[in-house]
Amino acid sequence: RASSAAADGGGSVDPSSSSSGGGGSGVDYHTSVLRRRANRRASSELASFLRLLSNEMPQEEFASVESEVYSKVFSLVHSKSVRADDRLAGVATLDALLAVPSADEERRAIRFGNNLSNGLKAPHADYEFLGAIARALGRMATGAANVDRVEFEIGRSLEWLRSERGDRRLAAALVLRELARCAPTVFYSRTRNADAD
Repeated sequence: RASSAAADGGGSVDPSSSSSGGGGSGVDYHTSVLRRRANRRASSELASFLRLLSNEMPQEEFASVESEVYSKVFSLVHSKSVRADDRLAGVATLDALLAVPSADEERRAIRFGNNLSNGLKAPHADYEFLGAIARALGRMATGAANVDRVEFEIGRSLEWLRSERGDRRLAAALVLRELARCAPTVFYSRTRNADAD
């Protein structure tokens, strides 16, 4: 049941809601908004289902279920498809699952952080996808246990701002904006000493 729920929660967006072009660059604003709403609704339903399971199942059994769900969602985030639908659905689901109790909070934070961070290097990344990842990383940054992740992302983003690749500079700007908003103390401390790095 959990694995099918993950698939439904991650990929329930009607493919017809996206243009036939590649990535998200060919999607108009109205379609983008509809897709985001559909992803948010589906991911919220999945998060509610997992929250229910976390309260009703023994911890060991729930750990197995959530691990399977996470693997399905990670595969969406790193989909090789040129179309952005699966990747955006995956990021929306990870974002929603941040609020769900985990059998192993520390391991979950590491896995989520790594998958979101690696998503910034996706070959077909566009503004919509990079922005979604940046917002999810920003929400992760609000947790005191994620200071190391925040510092890493700030350091890498500062490096990427000097990159010749436009997608890296865009990703860096989006991530820095979210981290400045969600983790201002760490952001100020890290960027204040940037010239000394």
